[in-house]
Amino acid sequence: MKQLAVVMVAAVFGVWAWLVIASLVYCSLTGKRDLLAFPYAQWAEAAPWWRANWLMTVCVTTSAVAPTLLAIALGSIVWRLRKARRPALYGRSAWAGDAAMRSGGVRQSRTLPQ
Repeated sequence: MKQLAVVMVAAVFGVWAWLVIASLVYCSLTGKRDLLAFPYAQWAEAAPWWRANWLMTVCVTTSAVAPTLLAIALGSIVWRLRKARRPALYGRSAWAGDAAMRSGGVRQSRTLPQ
């Protein structure tokens, strides 16, 4: 349950961070950085008008691509870190030598029990 809550909080924060970055890029591209203010939803307000003219299309599309690429990069880093933490199950084992068997409590006998 706690892990689910952490994932949900991270998802909400991720969406909000995406919107903030998209709004920052949008306001920078349009030359209106002074409009960037809380709740940082300028991109969401401009998105319905993305086909108004070619400049609006370029600004809205570019400002959506930037945080998406950042999210993909961060997601791939997290994926690789999680993958590196997992123990290998197969393929990294070898037969135990005499010393390893003795340290594990295995006695060797010269004859097989009948």
